[in-house]
Amino acid sequence: MLSPHEFATLLLVGDARDQTELNRADLDALFEHQFIAFEKVSSERQNPHLTRNGRAVLKAMAHIRRIADPQRGRDHDVRSRMLHAPEGDSVDPRSPEKALPV
Repeated sequence: MLSPHEFATLLLVGDARDQTELNRADLDALFEHQFIAFEKVSSERQNPHLTRNGRAVLKAMAHIRRIADPQRGRDHDVRSRMLHAPEGDSVDPRSPEKALPV
């Protein structure tokens, strides 16, 4: 099982932004679980990257979040319909398909 810090580190590695501030102990734990691997960039530097297992963990966690918070998915659908509604129409958030005239 991952600690909250290890899970956060896994998210940061997956995000692939600035990885200079990552905790070495968390990286080592993720490496032991085979969730990350290291790519040698130079003789002094290695960059962590997700393995197939690491990507699977993040994908599973995203799926669990959608199940645990169905409103999150519903809100995303409403926002998406609002962005793609014809000009002059508004979207009724209670209805999955209907756009209301303004």
